[in-house]
Amino acid sequence: LRDAGHEVQLLSTRRPSDDACPHDFAESARAQTHYVYPPQLTGAASGFSDALVPVIWMGVDVARLAPKATHARVAGSLHIVTVARLNRMKGHVHALRALAQARAQGADVRYSIAGQGEYLAELKAEIARLQLGPHVELLGSLSETQVLGLLARADAFVLPSVGLGEAAPVSVMEAMACGLPVLCSKIGGTPDMITHAVNGYLLEQGDEAALCEHMLLLTRDPALATRIGTAARETALRDFDYRRNADKLLAQIEHAVHLKRSIDKAAAHAGSGEEMAKESPGPRARRGPKR
Repeated sequence: LRDAGHEVQLLSTRRPSDDACPHDFAESARAQTHYVYPPQLTGAASGFSDALVPVIWMGVDVARLAPKATHARVAGSLHIVTVARLNRMKGHVHALRALAQARAQGADVRYSIAGQGEYLAELKAEIARLQLGPHVELLGSLSETQVLGLLARADAFVLPSVGLGEAAPVSVMEAMACGLPVLCSKIGGTPDMITHAVNGYLLEQGDEAALCEHMLLLTRDPALATRIGTAARETALRDFDYRRNADKLLAQIEHAVHLKRSIDKAAAHAGSGEEMAKESPGPRARRGPKR
């Protein structure tokens, strides 16, 4: 947008902590962003209630997030991953309990958790309680390159979030771009991102039995996992390519600018017409015949 000559202001209603984002661009993004918290639904935003507002996903680098051709899934084994901050609303505990159920039924399911946060001690306690120590790894905060490597090694992605804390999870976009089947809660915009049993799986929040069932499904049928992952990749290419979405956003901005200019021009023309009507004398009163 800036290259096209547009002035861009970045606003966010969520301020991350200094170490919350491991990506290389985090510091640059933070420096360019104006944080508004709590959210202010006033001013320009209040004018959107009756307008048709296009939905444009933020998007990810689908070229860099391409699936690894060398990755092979093995029947009876499943490596699942979650990339998210360690917070209660991310629902890690539900994935852990579903994992314990799946392993109790003989499935070789392993779980890698990337992220850092205040929930670490509670997660460690739950892993110990479920006796999952050998099957779960807590990786801490990873760099962008390390996240890409983790996704390349995984068989499936899990985001079992609960509550109202998600919008359009970028981690889901990244996983789908990598060709991974995603097991995801119905939360925020995820029902618009995922079509159940087509390019991923949408589950009710906190439904550990359903999580376990779908872990077992993917463990037993690697071909199904591959088909779902392929469909996820196709969805990412169509909907989550940040280059295409930037073009869509630019087109919408240019359309909005053109529309505003047209409205302003019409309003100015109408205003000048009213002024002329006020200044011009009205018709003379009709008089009777002169006697």
